[in-house]
Amino acid sequence: MPEDTFSEVRPAQDSSGRRPWEWACLELAADPQKGMRRWLLIRRSTDDPEERGLAYGPPETTVEELVAVCQERWAVEECFAEAKGEVGLDHYEVRRWDSWHRHVTLCLLAHAFLLVTRRAAVEEEANTKKGISIST
Repeated sequence: MPEDTFSEVRPAQDSSGRRPWEWACLELAADPQKGMRRWLLIRRSTDDPEERGLAYGPPETTVEELVAVCQERWAVEECFAEAKGEVGLDHYEVRRWDSWHRHVTLCLLAHAFLLVTRRAAVEEEANTKKGISIST
């Protein structure tokens, strides 16, 4: 792809401090049955490998909105990956929908509890460090 295909799109809020991604948005054939346009989004960075994805949306969707949705999706996927590692989200052996639903619900509730507890501990630690006075 030509170099001028990629452009930098900054998210509305980015507190991570990472360098912004460069995005290429190529329009594909529309899906007239669904009344949607389709795009191929290509993301590149020096930090991570390329990521490609197919995006659907109403015809008036802007590139900035597509990028924002892709970034939100990434946050959800990171959450699921953490839940698999921390609370065993992927360790189910069930055969019925209601059993699977209970397992996933309890795992995500446990993960949310751990996340809130972790953030509270970090904030408490930061507040106690601010109040320490060192005498010389």
